[in-house]
Amino acid sequence: MQGHDIIVLGVSVGGVEALSNLMAQFPEDLSATIFVVQHISPTAARGRQEHGQNKLAERYKARAKELKTQAQQIRRMLLEAGRF
Repeated sequence: MQGHDIIVLGVSVGGVEALSNLMAQFPEDLSATIFVVQHISPTAARGRQEHGQNKLAERYKARAKELKTQAQQIRRMLLEAGRF
């Protein structure tokens, strides 16, 4: 079985902007899988959930949808060209 590169990043609630700056520097063709773990205290987590505030999750959920759409478009093009 061939190996697979992964990058694991951990941030606290205050590290969202720093994480975004770091990830913006990754090349677009990065082949590694990126795992992001965010530490939030239980009390802060409850308060944020009640107010719908989890900027990290919201930001990357939107980006994941965008990437999924791009991947679907590429797959469709490859299928149409008979290369998938």
